Amino acid sequence: MTKPVAASLSPSTDSVVGQTTSRRQLQGYGLSKFQSRAITQQLVYCDRQGQAYLYELREVIASIRDYIQRPRVKQSTKTKLATVLDLLLQRLDNVTPGLFGAETTELGEMTRSLMRTMAKSDQQLAEMKAMVASNHD
Repeated sequence: MTKPVAASLSPSTDSVVGQTTSRRQLQGYGLSKFQSRAITQQLVYCDRQGQAYLYELREVIASIRDYIQRPRVKQSTKTKLATVLDLLLQRLDNVTPGLFGAETTELGEMTRSLMRTMAKSDQQLAEMKAMVASNHD
């Protein structure tokens, strides 16, 4: 049974890979095969990498949030899913830190520079965790 490829594929594969995850990566983050399959079962894959289907990171996050809300899910599973959810949220680079006030001061510029550097290193750390998770056996 094959699922149709989403129509909104971007031309650059590199940008797709950065905002996607596979079942194997979810298993590398600590989920079982059953759990990773249950999370992605209703999702439409957006790309393939080798034999692995890649799913939109935002859709996987939404699916995990829905799965946690199910009444028959055990507390230990909810804890594990919450941990994976935190790791996936770190991979999203959608929060832009800002300063209050429109003043441009030396301290403000230094703070902006520091925040950009920290965001960049956090994103690189999240990508490395994703790489390690996808190499998990």
